[in-house]
Amino acid sequence: MAARKVGVFGGGSMAEMGPVADMQLFFDCIEVFAVRGRPRPDWSVVTDRLYRRYVQREDTGTLRELLRLAEEEFSRTLVAELGVNRVSRTAGPSSLNLRAQNLGQVFARYFTSLHEIAEESLLAWDSAKSDPTYRFQAPRVCFSDMGAIVVEQDRPCSEYDALEGPPLWRR
Repeated sequence: MAARKVGVFGGGSMAEMGPVADMQLFFDCIEVFAVRGRPRPDWSVVTDRLYRRYVQREDTGTLRELLRLAEEEFSRTLVAELGVNRVSRTAGPSSLNLRAQNLGQVFARYFTSLHEIAEESLLAWDSAKSDPTYRFQAPRVCFSDMGAIVVEQDRPCSEYDALEGPPLWRR
């Protein structure tokens, strides 16, 4: 059985990122190189909301700013700083170029896709908010196969709000 892939969903659009291990490495790097490097501001919009749940409409701007800060930190962080043990966690098929010079290059597609999905979710909201049946399609990480996308479109936010433990995309 092939490894499941994950992506970022929001605003009715999906951007596939790659294997679960690659996405986990992205969030691990956020913790190690961005959060620890800049304990202020509050990173929970990325480390909890995006990682485990969904990003609320009013936090989408904060998400984009935090991603910009993380991208700055990543561009100053050499891939060699990952260390052999952390890189080996992505054993198996990977969509990451771990031969790049810095983490900004390794995760450039992640940052681009996350910014685009955040923007797409806001644009979709702005164009449909007068429709009382429209529900904001919040940015979130999820499995990227077609069946999973259909489930994600209909998954109530309350399921995420009640979530304890690992995110759904890690189960």
